[in-house]
Amino acid sequence: MPIFVLIGPPSLSPVVVNLIRRVGEILAIVVAETLAQARDAAEHVDIEYTPIEAVVDGLSALSDGLSVL
Repeated sequence: MPIFVLIGPPSLSPVVVNLIRRVGEILAIVVAETLAQARDAAEHVDIEYTPIEAVVDGLSALSDGLSVL
């Protein structure tokens, strides 16, 4: 019988799908048989993103027009 440990909401993927929420999130995973293959594959990963302005206090977070993460 498998045992599953859930951390956080089940709707969140361990790898970013469409929206980066914080620094340090996993953006891509490379799987290969050798280190050389992994390094070669990693060089082909291309991530494009548009930065959004950070909100660092609760009062500002209540403003209209901000992105909801």
